[in-house]
Amino acid sequence: MKKEIPQSKSALVKEVKRLKKQVEELEKSWKRALADYQNLRKRLEKERDELDYSSKKTIFLEILEVFNNLQMVSDHLDDKGLEITIKHFADVLYKLGLKEIDVEGKPFDPTLAEAVEVAQGEENKVLKVIRKGYIYRDRVIVPARVVVGKSKK
Repeated sequence: MKKEIPQSKSALVKEVKRLKKQVEELEKSWKRALADYQNLRKRLEKERDELDYSSKKTIFLEILEVFNNLQMVSDHLDDKGLEITIKHFADVLYKLGLKEIDVEGKPFDPTLAEAVEVAQGEENKVLKVIRKGYIYRDRVIVPARVVVGKSKK
């Protein structure tokens, strides 16, 4: 169906105003739809990233248990082959994005470490690492277990 074109000038002006308003409404609607799409995309990307992080964290926790056991065995044996294997294991974990938390000799930070013992020494300083902690994507997945200093007063 074709619309009849109005003949009078006032009718044409009215039609132009109506069409301009319709264009504005469509433009607003389009912008809202685009914003909704962009927000959805960001949310899905964040959810996918969180799922990826969560699944890798689960795997890393299992692997780190084995890695820590190997390190404990190595502490009681003088086996160069085992030391090389542990070094290679650590290198692979690093390449996968897992980083060791460096806390020894630094002020105790409860977001990075868990105090399992207090000993005489410099106040609130990490004196010894009992078990290493690890970070993945700037988030602690295993806090270090440490001995914290307490000064004698």
